[in-house]
Amino acid sequence: MTNVRNYSDADLINSARKTNGFKDIPKGYWLLFVRSNEDEPNRYDDKLYFMNGYKCRAVTSCTTNSGTYGLLNFKKWNSKGTAIIKFDEWYYDTYQYGLHRGKMGALRQVKPMKYYRDGNKDLKSDEKGKVYEEIAYTNIHFNSYTNKSKLLTWIIGAWSVGCMVMNDAFFYWNILIPAFKGKKDLISVCCIKEN
Repeated sequence: MTNVRNYSDADLINSARKTNGFKDIPKGYWLLFVRSNEDEPNRYDDKLYFMNGYKCRAVTSCTTNSGTYGLLNFKKWNSKGTAIIKFDEWYYDTYQYGLHRGKMGALRQVKPMKYYRDGNKDLKSDEKGKVYEEIAYTNIHFNSYTNKSKLLTWIIGAWSVGCMVMNDAFFYWNILIPAFKGKKDLISVCCIKEN
C-alpha cells in the first residue's frame, strides 16, 4: 500500500504551479503523478491523480519507478541504466492513446521527456547524474494485458522498466482508458515529488 499523503485539489494545483516548465493548467483531462519519498523497491507506492481542469476526478495507486527487474536488467534496453523520469517537471502534450507493446490500450509517450539513467543496481530509483531528454517509451499502462483482472496487486515485477503503471483494474479500465480511447488528443502530465 502507498503511504503518500492525501492532497486536496488546492494542494495539487499549487504544487503543479510550482513545478518546472509550468505554463498553465490544462482545460481538459490531464494527469498528475506524485512520487513517494519511500521508493520501496518493487512496490506500487506512488499516486496518480486524474484531473479535469482544476478538479481531481479520481485517484489511484501506481508506480512511477521501475520494478527491481528493470533496475537489475537494464542492459537489455539501455547500457546507461534504467530510465527514471525526472520529477518536479511538467510534460505538456506528451502522451496519446495507443497500444502498449501492441497488446493493451494505454497512453503512449509521443514527445521527449527528461530522464536520469540508473545503472548502479542498488534497487532504488536514483534521480541523479546526467539528464537526458528523449523518447524512452515510458508509457502509462496497467499491470495486466487483460481487463478481466479484478485483483489489486502490489508487486511491480517486470511491469515497469521505466513506465508509469497502475495496479487498480477498475480505475484503469473504467475511468482512465475510457477518457482517452479512440481520441487523438495529446495528454499533459505533471510529475511532482511528495512534499
